[in-house]
Amino acid sequence: MPALLKKLRVLLPAAGLLVAAGGYTWWWHAVADAVRSHVPLMVAAGAEAGIALDPGTTEVGGFPYRVELALRSATAAGPGWHWAPEQVRIFVQPWNLRHLVVLAGSAHQWGRAPGATALAANVLRASLVHDRDGVLQRISIEATGLSAPHWSLGRIELHARRTPDGFETASRLEDGRGTDRGAPARPHIQHALLEGTLAPAPGLAALADPARWAHAGGVLEVSRLAFAWGPLQGDAQGTATLDADGRLLGAFTLRTGNFPGAIRFLEDQGWTSPAAARAAEAAVVEAGHATAEATFAVTVQDGEVTVAGVPLLRVPPLVPVSAASPARRRSHPDGLHESG
Repeated sequence: MPALLKKLRVLLPAAGLLVAAGGYTWWWHAVADAVRSHVPLMVAAGAEAGIALDPGTTEVGGFPYRVELALRSATAAGPGWHWAPEQVRIFVQPWNLRHLVVLAGSAHQWGRAPGATALAANVLRASLVHDRDGVLQRISIEATGLSAPHWSLGRIELHARRTPDGFETASRLEDGRGTDRGAPARPHIQHALLEGTLAPAPGLAALADPARWAHAGGVLEVSRLAFAWGPLQGDAQGTATLDADGRLLGAFTLRTGNFPGAIRFLEDQGWTSPAAARAAEAAVVEAGHATAEATFAVTVQDGEVTVAGVPLLRVPPLVPVSAASPARRRSHPDGLHESG
């Protein structure tokens, strides 16, 4: 009898471990099958939002600590844009399916052929947290070592969380440089910081057509926009959206400590005419800002930036024209109007 008890003391815990391991293995494979079966649902959700998703070749692995969904030769496309990453890996812990970690490969193609741009990244990853109903609550995106044929970017981050007012966002980019040898030498972008709230909270359809979201009343309330690009340095607050042609439409209050240097920089780069530069300088002095430090109104409308009431320079659309919704007249929250 004592010998049997000794054997039971060894066998029972071992049997328990085997049962637990078998149960966990069964559970892991059930979760992996659920993740695999979710791929067609992702494709259907994208199609409903206007985004064509092709998952390419899919493979599920990562046992025993996580579930990993690997997508190779996947593509995503919307009106006016196309993204083809080398590969995408999506990680999830079996006990926390609401938190996804996405890691993209180092090589990408952006834009439609034959004008697609080759992009490279040291790191390109994202973290997404959903609630019980599958509604996105938080997202963080980070990319380092981004480079393309004509530019490079040291780091960019985007963080957003859902609030009763929309999506509270904060983004930052660092060390932006032009690498086109045929272009005039320009100072690199030291940094740019944007904090604000997107209201209403944009859904998946906003990725397909940001202008349509804007035309439905979507705005970005900018609580802080701080930037340093050589002599162009400042801090701004205001409201921004997109017009019918995918161009920025906004009204801001800008504070800068180097207004004369900024004007000279714009003039030297050929972005503003000498006459417009002198008119802006005179307008700022007339407003009582005789020193380098100045605070003044900046508006952007119809692709034109107006500083202190003086049209200073033109800016290109932020999204492709083909992605913009049909023109309609609407009022800007700060009193601007636009019509297509």
